Amino acid sequence: MTTRRGRRIYYVAATSRTGSSWLCNMLASSGVAGFPREYGWHMLDPYQLTERWNRYADDDPFGSKVTYGELASLWGREMSIEDCRNCRIVWMRRHHRVAQAISLYRANESNCWHISAGEASPESIRNVPFDRAKIIERLNQIQCHDALLDHWLAHHEQPVMQVWYEDLVDNPEGVTRNVLEFLGFDSRVPFIVDHYERMAGETTHEWIEMIGNPTAPDTVR
Repeated sequence: MTTRRGRRIYYVAATSRTGSSWLCNMLASSGVAGFPREYGWHMLDPYQLTERWNRYADDDPFGSKVTYGELASLWGREMSIEDCRNCRIVWMRRHHRVAQAISLYRANESNCWHISAGEASPESIRNVPFDRAKIIERLNQIQCHDALLDHWLAHHEQPVMQVWYEDLVDNPEGVTRNVLEFLGFDSRVPFIVDHYERMAGETTHEWIEMIGNPTAPDTVR
């Protein structure tokens, strides 16, 4: 374990389809928050994990998008005490988990993960068939991972900022500036504000009705 002092480090902790990659792209474009992205920590064996972590041991600032499992693995194995002390966490969530599960299912089946503003939905995603069992499976995964992350954060005294997907959709620039401020970076800098088409359309509304989840809100954003 490498001892670092004073390094600015943060994680964007999330489940899929919460806008985490979108936020990371905007943070990276600011020029002040490093280059947060997915590093594939979960795909590495212990030796590879250490080797890859050490590649970025001198990066300041350092940010990474992580799942619960990746966060727990890095925290318990690779991070120095000083890194842990300095670390801040942005927890990305989504109010409507059923819509999130539908979005994840459709993205997995079509391999279409986002649609840039002005683009039409590709045929691959329009042709994904309804499959209640697979959607419920995705929903259970999301709920489980959110619960694990909630439990982990409750037992670690780290500065945490919750960011909701719906807020990011409504105000990407404002949310990103708030995140920059929370992380201790200059929030007045210019950055690229990406815009994407909302993939939750009539299909999502119809599928929510077909799933029949009594806790699903009336509106999908």
